[in-house]
Amino acid sequence: MDFSAFFPEIKLSLEWILRFFLCLFSATVAGGILGVERELLAKPAGLKTLVFVTVGSSLFAFLSFELSKFLGGDPTRISANIATGIGFLGAGSIIRRGQFVEGLTTASLVWFCGALGILIGAGYFVLGIAASFGGFLFLKTLEFLERTFILERRCKRKAVFAHFPSDMREQISSFVSSFSSDCRNIPYKLVLNRGVLSSGQSDSSGIDLYIEYCSFHTKDIPILRSATSVRYE
Repeated sequence: MDFSAFFPEIKLSLEWILRFFLCLFSATVAGGILGVERELLAKPAGLKTLVFVTVGSSLFAFLSFELSKFLGGDPTRISANIATGIGFLGAGSIIRRGQFVEGLTTASLVWFCGALGILIGAGYFVLGIAASFGGFLFLKTLEFLERTFILERRCKRKAVFAHFPSDMREQISSFVSSFSSDCRNIPYKLVLNRGVLSSGQSDSSGIDLYIEYCSFHTKDIPILRSATSVRYE
């Protein structure tokens, strides 16, 4: 297919082709810097996603600016639609797990990569790569500050002793096997009177359960409502 047959005003010179491939290369590097970081953390949007978001938006922006030089029109209209479309893509990486919402940082990075692609597509190749590297450093700095000065103060260890009727051994066994905490600073701990659970008969002594957890990340433990006695520490 002869491109010049559709757009005779555009001449595919060697300089134009070099700029095109430099745009692709720069977008790949810029998206890869942030994509590797997300991939190592096993996030929903990893290396491939962020690279393709950056490269795709750079192609849209590059062709938009190039065609507008010969055909006229406003090249920023494409950029505006890229920002809207990337927003819907980023929303797909947001996941709700129980009381918490995950993926907001990844969604914002998808949007950020779209902006990097527009910047690179406009011809600012080195600036786009520098912005990506700067975004990576800024992200890790914020994570360090959050972990050091915010999460450590926000997370509080809490302990509870609960006594249950012996006929609740199946419900408690299910709870113990499924209980988990999203807190990275305070690991949870469960201590169970297994002698009662292993018995096939009811025991008047009941079942004792001890739980240590982060009071910020675990707001509610529903099974405690069925306990005959609860004591917090």
